[in-house]
Amino acid sequence: MPAFNPYKTIVDLEEKSCVQNVGARVDLDGRRRQFYRITETGKDVLEEMLHTVEHVSHRVQQIAFALEGEEA
Repeated sequence: MPAFNPYKTIVDLEEKSCVQNVGARVDLDGRRRQFYRITETGKDVLEEMLHTVEHVSHRVQQIAFALEGEEA
């Protein structure tokens, strides 16, 4: 299983117009920090994903309740 790569994920999100790079700064410790903002497209994608998760969660609950009923 491949390791999670946050930098690749950010690049993918930028390519899909889900996030936008809004600049960088160097902290006092010398580390460079990049800042990103979610776009309207990103908000739409996130909302759709949350809707899907809610739907799956609801279906899992229905199955669990049905299985509990079979055990009784």
